[in-house]
Amino acid sequence: LDYQQGAPVGFLWVHKAMIDWVSFSEWGLRLPTLIAGLLIPCLIWDAARRLANPMAGALAVLMVIFHREIGLYVPEVKQYAFDCATTAGLLWAWSLLPEGRLSFRIWVGLGLMGLVLPWLSHAALFGLAGFGLALLWRTVAAKGDKGEVAKVMGIGALWFFGVAALYVLQLHTLAEEEWAKVWWAKHFAPLPFSNGWSLWWGRRIVSQFLFGTNWGIYLFPLYLTGLWVFWRRNPATVVLLVVPMIVTWIASSFEAYPFYGR
Repeated sequence: LDYQQGAPVGFLWVHKAMIDWVSFSEWGLRLPTLIAGLLIPCLIWDAARRLANPMAGALAVLMVIFHREIGLYVPEVKQYAFDCATTAGLLWAWSLLPEGRLSFRIWVGLGLMGLVLPWLSHAALFGLAGFGLALLWRTVAAKGDKGEVAKVMGIGALWFFGVAALYVLQLHTLAEEEWAKVWWAKHFAPLPFSNGWSLWWGRRIVSQFLFGTNWGIYLFPLYLTGLWVFWRRNPATVVLLVVPMIVTWIASSFEAYPFYGR
């Protein structure tokens, strides 16, 4: 892209197709992110009602609709609405997984999911980390046979090689972009974490990104309560929800785009 910008290849292809098939206009440019934005509350609602109950689904939709950051992403011709939609899609896919042994068709679908999504959203890498570990946790906790565990490890290996291909073909050039490093410099996490930085960035994550409002810090106890309830009912879901944030936090300590600011 011009002006030293970077975006997932799949995201760019979708926009190119819309420009060619619809028109080179505001509608053609903004239609893909609009569609992604409309998918977010639908996916979140269905996932929340499946993982918890209909009331949780309604509350989750309200949180998405009134989330300031998501509202800013949807009308932009930027990849961030795709990031939100793919993350919501991973949560939705998790809510659809049946209990017990998975069929061959589902294993194939999981393999394709991990290969395709990173080309549409770089943030999907963090979501896939949580999804893979949650699936492994669930499989081991169910005391399944070694064959099921081997299948999970095989899916993880397939995703790893897919990410390696993505890195070779695109991510390594973005990671070397000096201008982007300067632009995102104030957002990366220092390792080891300093108390001052952790307090400032933690408050920002909770208020601005987790809840999308400056009042979010007051909702954090409710969030922790929800994690505790899920842990008692379905620990693997907590792994799915928490691991991506931890991986994102650690990845943001590397001085390389596209990990800055994620």
